[in-house]
Amino acid sequence: MAQEDIIWIARATMKDIFLNPIHWVLAVVTYGLWLIVIAIIALNRYNKRYYLTNQRLITETGIISNKTREVELYRIINSETDQSVWNRVFGVGNIYVECSDGTMILMEKIPSPKQKREVMRKAYETSKQMKNVRIQTS
Repeated sequence: MAQEDIIWIARATMKDIFLNPIHWVLAVVTYGLWLIVIAIIALNRYNKRYYLTNQRLITETGIISNKTREVELYRIINSETDQSVWNRVFGVGNIYVECSDGTMILMEKIPSPKQKREVMRKAYETSKQMKNVRIQTS
């Protein structure tokens, strides 16, 4: 069996939260209460980690309790990115991954999503070739 190597590790970024002037205006207008909302969003994002290896895509969530989801790369059939105008300013976006069993994985607020998705696409295409997996089209 081939050795598993990590290709990239990503964590949701907080750039769009902390650098967004709208959040700071809301914090002032609500006498700081909006900072609690910002802290909850930041904590939620910080607790999500994504690993791409040459064999699997792994997602981990949580601090106290931990949930791990693994998908073999050859089971990925499609991936796409989504970036709003604001997210493009900060260089972040979402990556959607469609698996052969019909499930979707959403990786939110990832830095450099287009580059990471392209690296992932090459990795899952390579994995399919190595395992001799063919995609059936209708």
